[in-house]
Amino acid sequence: MAVQCKVAKYSLSAHADGGELASYAAHLKPRRVALVHGDDEARRALQTLLEQTDVLLPRNGETLDLSVRQKKQRVESLPAAETVVVPESLPYGIGDDVIFNASHLEQLWKALEHVPSYQVVTVRDLVNVWYGERAIPEHAMWLSDVMEEEQPYDEPYFTPAGEISEAYYVRRTQEDAEEDRLRKLVGRIILLRTNPAAAKPVFCRAIDARETLRVLFPRGESYDRTRFPLRALLEVVGPLPYEEGLSEKETLTSCVRNGRRIRRGLSAYALAQNCQEGESYTLTQLCELAGVSQHKVEERLAVAKLVQQHPRLFEQYDDLVEGQGPVHYGLASTWREALNEPEQRERPDQNWILTTIERYIGTPPELIRRSVDGESGDVTLTFIYPEGAWERYHEQLEAAAEETGVNIIISPHTPLGEMSSFAQKQLPPGLTVQGNPSIFVEQRLIRFNCSGEASEEEIQAAQQRVQEETGWTLAIASNAGVSQPAQPARQASSPVAATPISAGSVVQEQQAISTARGLMSGLAGFLKVGMEKANYVLRVRFEFPEVAQQRYGTIFQQIEESTGWHVQLYPLTPSQEALATMAHSMLPDGLEVIGRPSIYWDRNTVGMLCKGSTEVEAVYEAQRQFTAETAWTLELQGMTLQAAPATRDGRRLEPEITANEQDGDQRTAVAVEQTATKQMLVEADPQDRVSQVQAMAKASELLSDAEDLYQIGVDAKRGCLWLHFYFPKGARVKYAQRFQEIKAQTGWDVELHERVHLKALTNTARRLIPIEAKIIGKPNIDHGRQRITFTGIGAMSAQAKEEAQRTFEAATGWQLELRLGTSES
Repeated sequence: MAVQCKVAKYSLSAHADGGELASYAAHLKPRRVALVHGDDEARRALQTLLEQTDVLLPRNGETLDLSVRQKKQRVESLPAAETVVVPESLPYGIGDDVIFNASHLEQLWKALEHVPSYQVVTVRDLVNVWYGERAIPEHAMWLSDVMEEEQPYDEPYFTPAGEISEAYYVRRTQEDAEEDRLRKLVGRIILLRTNPAAAKPVFCRAIDARETLRVLFPRGESYDRTRFPLRALLEVVGPLPYEEGLSEKETLTSCVRNGRRIRRGLSAYALAQNCQEGESYTLTQLCELAGVSQHKVEERLAVAKLVQQHPRLFEQYDDLVEGQGPVHYGLASTWREALNEPEQRERPDQNWILTTIERYIGTPPELIRRSVDGESGDVTLTFIYPEGAWERYHEQLEAAAEETGVNIIISPHTPLGEMSSFAQKQLPPGLTVQGNPSIFVEQRLIRFNCSGEASEEEIQAAQQRVQEETGWTLAIASNAGVSQPAQPARQASSPVAATPISAGSVVQEQQAISTARGLMSGLAGFLKVGMEKANYVLRVRFEFPEVAQQRYGTIFQQIEESTGWHVQLYPLTPSQEALATMAHSMLPDGLEVIGRPSIYWDRNTVGMLCKGSTEVEAVYEAQRQFTAETAWTLELQGMTLQAAPATRDGRRLEPEITANEQDGDQRTAVAVEQTATKQMLVEADPQDRVSQVQAMAKASELLSDAEDLYQIGVDAKRGCLWLHFYFPKGARVKYAQRFQEIKAQTGWDVELHERVHLKALTNTARRLIPIEAKIIGKPNIDHGRQRITFTGIGAMSAQAKEEAQRTFEAATGWQLELRLGTSES
């Protein structure tokens, strides 16, 4: 007779803790459990968690006789009526047809307070508790997102049950005992003081006897010791993410590297300025002030390290081991003096960046140069044949750019010396080259003047070899005895803008430099011009290169046509000194700068902390002029703004209303403008507002169908809800009526985070650009002009370009610039 048994599926991590094992045993309800793995202390601790079962603790080497006779003898010693452990019943359908969101977490938690500490609840359990019979599959996905991303980080209502998929423990109402708090350190990334001057992120593997932490260091950090005293613990950053197929060390290394990349984009000075003197903040609150996610462990690690690296700006108020909750930080007594000194931003690790690239593409022989920008870490790779390199390596380089957080670009300029030598070797043996070749960079064409004899088939074969290897067109001058096809094998991607240089090569070095200087010496912001002889490139330096590219593009083209040399702006970003000087020159009357300007390279912004008073219009005009001259954004903070212009004797001028403005509509417009200005300068009355939780819930409800809304932030002191949309420019128009409803119903102001979501912006653009366009590296993002620029070595038709640009601007509000050749189709 066949017996069928139904066995439940139960996920258990490879390193489950005591709570997980106790929950597992409670579900299986075994009569006896033998604890055979682990030291005596750990086994005795687990024994106390196992209820309604007979627990055996065999000694090392001891044999347990589990024969039928022994089993019967043991069973007879048990009570006649054995109590069956029944899991606590859960409530059902308490949500009253309301879609679950973060504002309902506390209600759900209170409904499950009776659940034992060892029992886990799954996402499916929680869906049934909230929705009951109205549950649909999508509810599980939505609820899981709330659990993972929207719970209070420091005191979550539901904590993940290790690596058990979609399972949680319910937070206990009583304070955790010290041993419970220490137990939660295992499996976490922590910040550890390894010596008096250094704090390192490590993975906590275990807590041994005598309060000793056993830790794992990331790859690249070599330490002889792996055990540290508990008092060396500084901060608990978060749980080690689970990544399929990666070891703990590999996952930790990835988190640390990502955290280092994120930290380079943060400013300790800006974070300190966002803090209030005398206030204390948890790491979660500092993440919010720094504008990063409180739930992503890499971003939490970046902020934790940033705070530890600036002891003159921040100090730690309490001790994690002795305290009863999370660590708190505040401004140090020396924070004002520290702000007066130049901010030292962490420079990129060039060796690590280059090593990462080598790990992805190796060391191909056609790679002849690797250039790293010392400030940004951006990498330019120069290949002999860039088109072929793009075909082979663009996917690997995009992955390397994602890992390192820097732009990795294949230079579209072929090293002309190497390319010329290769092309000459492909010529038919019956031809003899006369003089140097003529090189037309924009056409990607090289022409040889030859004498001798060659058949049309030989010439076409040579042209095909050059085309396949380099992407360039080979042309041979028609001299006596040389057979030349009517057209080159490949049409030029764009016509030559001027008459090509006469027979021979490009002009000599000195002539090229003299021509360039003569045409650019009078241009605003021009610094100097240098050259790359091997590539026939003139490297031009301007104070503000983006502005120079926009204003002087025609002059650069004239230089290229006159000399045959390619003009390249370098560097691509302005210097810190030039930005600071321009910002000071734009400062409105009545303001005085405190300290040095802060340079935010990640968002092309200069921030200045000021004191004094000035007019609102003067600030707007200074910001407009600064953007026009630098292509950057100017942020002025700390000053007092006047709502109306003042006369010379200090009296305010009221707006004049002419006879044509006496009708009701005009008077209403003036009143609205005055009210808007007043609201900009005066904070809302807290008494007129609902609670923060209610405001966020109402905003979520009114914007529930806004798929481009990805985060809601709160500025409680200003009474403001910060809404983060992928594309704020379009959202401001699309949801204007919703924003008014939110303010009317909550009393909270609504402001849109002005920064566009860069990943969404880039992905939207890439979907509009065909793969044949052969985009190289990451795009250049200009926040001041709201423009994203892609560079490639392929071609698109003019119609396709215009359609992509029109669609992109309609979707994002930004401009799309494509630096590609134009095909005829």
